[in-house]
Amino acid sequence: MRSRIKFFWFLPKGFFCLLLVAAGIFALDRVLKEKINCAKEEDFPKKLKGSRGLVEIRRAFNPGFSMGRLGRHPKLVKALSVLATIFLAFALPYMSYTMGDAYLLQKYGMAMVLGGAMSNTYDRVRYGKVTDYLYIRISVLKKMIINIGDIALYFGGILYALGSLMSWIRNR
Repeated sequence: MRSRIKFFWFLPKGFFCLLLVAAGIFALDRVLKEKINCAKEEDFPKKLKGSRGLVEIRRAFNPGFSMGRLGRHPKLVKALSVLATIFLAFALPYMSYTMGDAYLLQKYGMAMVLGGAMSNTYDRVRYGKVTDYLYIRISVLKKMIINIGDIALYFGGILYALGSLMSWIRNR
């Protein structure tokens, strides 16, 4: 009896959940960015319903990284974004394969970072700038306009760091 060869047969079944997280973040951010980009200029800013005035929808374009870093060097930003996204796209299945079902926080954190990176990199490659649309009136966030991809990058990085810290403490 012949065994069937399956695509990605060597990856743990949890890998597909990680792919769904990354793809979901990418898709959600892309849909919102397209909606923002197609809206009329006079539609902005507008308060997000149910946010008690803490969140506004705005439209801003950023040729650089977060907070406009390296905005004067858009080609460098684009190249670094593409390289980082490619690295993450290969690192996530590698981590899933080598670590099996362990290190869930790191893997889900990396999946979130990959989803956010894919969305922002898509913008940089296609349009030369990233569309930002969320202005949150809370302490440090008052200085920036961000998007869902940025939020995924930040929270994914935090999740990865927490998972690494917990693993380090557990293995000490």
